[in-house]
Amino acid sequence: MPYGGPARELVHRLKFRGERALGALMGASLGRRLSPPEGAALLVPVPLHRGSSRGYNQAEEIARGLGREWSLPVVDALQWTRDWDPQSRRVKASRRDLPLEALRWKGPPRGGVVLVDDVCTTGTTLDRCSRAARRGGSTVVAWVAWSSVEGGITHATWGFPGEKI
Repeated sequence: MPYGGPARELVHRLKFRGERALGALMGASLGRRLSPPEGAALLVPVPLHRGSSRGYNQAEEIARGLGREWSLPVVDALQWTRDWDPQSRRVKASRRDLPLEALRWKGPPRGGVVLVDDVCTTGTTLDRCSRAARRGGSTVVAWVAWSSVEGGITHATWGFPGEKI
């Protein structure tokens, strides 16, 4: 779903107005529109940045709704390695500058990982999450985002490792 209009409004309500319950509804709608990718075993949300005052992770809320639709567990398995500036505070051109080691896998190696995020702008965060999972011995089979900024990725809400993002 392109990031604009109603999609943008829902993301802003979830992230900035504390309407946490919207996340599960957004995730459930994704789960009804998309089938689980082959080999999917668990959902891993993009982690919330350190120091966030929100009190909850919007990607995790979306993953919970998606997990209920797909009957997959949600696992908190990624962690930022330090206090990086959130991607949303960066201009589009500098988002790709996020270091390759910006995230780490904090759980045991897992197969069938599907990464979940709220918005994909350039694909950099999802790329870094995928790299962290691989460094941790895990296999990412796909990623899904509620919305995408047009032109930032090849598929609006769905992608697979190795695709141009």
